[in-house]
Amino acid sequence: AYVGDNSIFGMASPITGYRYRFGAEKYFGRIDMFSVTADYRQYLNARPFTFAFRAVHNGRYGRQANNDLFYPLYLGYPGWVRGFSYNTLYRLEDALDEKFTLDQLLGTRILMGGIELRVPFTGPERLALITSNFLFTELAWFVDAGVAWDEGMRITLDKDNAYDPGRRYPVISMGPSLRVNLFGAVILEPVYAWPLHTKGFGKGVW
Repeated sequence: AYVGDNSIFGMASPITGYRYRFGAEKYFGRIDMFSVTADYRQYLNARPFTFAFRAVHNGRYGRQANNDLFYPLYLGYPGWVRGFSYNTLYRLEDALDEKFTLDQLLGTRILMGGIELRVPFTGPERLALITSNFLFTELAWFVDAGVAWDEGMRITLDKDNAYDPGRRYPVISMGPSLRVNLFGAVILEPVYAWPLHTKGFGKGVW
């Protein structure tokens, strides 16, 4: 892997700079496949706001990329496309489109991206909207999008073909989040997400 990072950390996340990771892995023996990772993130600061962008591809390639020894890649993992975790899909069951299935979030390859608008909420006077010497928090509004597919499938942006078995249509979510910096040791992030594959806007999940 080749990794770069010149980002500068703010209240609870990077506020300027970039980070990237480009890597590949090869599996030998019983499994003949390789996997690739391409992850690029850019942070643009316009005080007090930060615009954060990311683009990520994870993929398994080769004759045995789709095998039973590895779980499929899943778009709903924490930190990927928010609002599509197993638990939240269960709570959204009655609100999701009738044709929507879990399989649309699974595959041997994923491509996802996101945009965030961040603002320091509580913290030092020179940085945050509300002054606090012990509570460092950050508000954000995000839009996430991603698509998962297997070899032989095609990605489509035509909603009429969104549920074609041989095609995959991106899933999208948006919503607010609050990042809380606990003593510089851990970041907590409650998120409220609206998956856009529901029957009408307004059905969101924590």
